[in-house]
Amino acid sequence: MYERMMVIPMVALLLAADAPKDEAVQQEVRKLQGTWKVVSFEASGTDQTAKGPKEIVIKGDELRGLAPNVTFRIDPAKKPKTLDLIDKGDSKKIFPLIYELKDDELKIVFPLVQASKGEQPKRPDSFQTKDKPLALLTAKREKP
Repeated sequence: MYERMMVIPMVALLLAADAPKDEAVQQEVRKLQGTWKVVSFEASGTDQTAKGPKEIVIKGDELRGLAPNVTFRIDPAKKPKTLDLIDKGDSKKIFPLIYELKDDELKIVFPLVQASKGEQPKRPDSFQTKDKPLALLTAKREKP
C-alpha cells in the first residue's frame, strides 16, 4: 500500500513537468489557426509563386493547401521550429518541415522529394533554398 502511495505523487510530478511544454505547443497552435494567403513561393532558390499554392488553411490539427489528407504537429521549442505533416491514412508517413511565425507572417520550408521513389525526406535546417532541394512558402494571415 505504501508503494502505491509513493507512485501517485511521482506520476503527478511527471505529468506536471510536461504541462508547460504542452501549453506552449497549444498556444502556438492557436496562433497558427486561420487562412493564410501565399505571397511568395520559391523552390531551390527560384521564384515559383505563380505555380505554387495560393493559400493554406489551418484549422484544429489539420493543415490544408500543402498536401492532401494530413494533420500536423509542431514543436515550437526547437530551433528552428518544427512542423510535421502526418498522413491521415498512414500515421507512419511523416513529412518533416520547419516554420517561422512572426506576427501575421508564416514561413514554411519543406524538402522537395519525389513520392514515387519512396524516399523519407530529411528535415530542412535553414530557410535558405538556393541550390538545395527545398521549397520556401511565405504567407500572410487573411483578416477575418
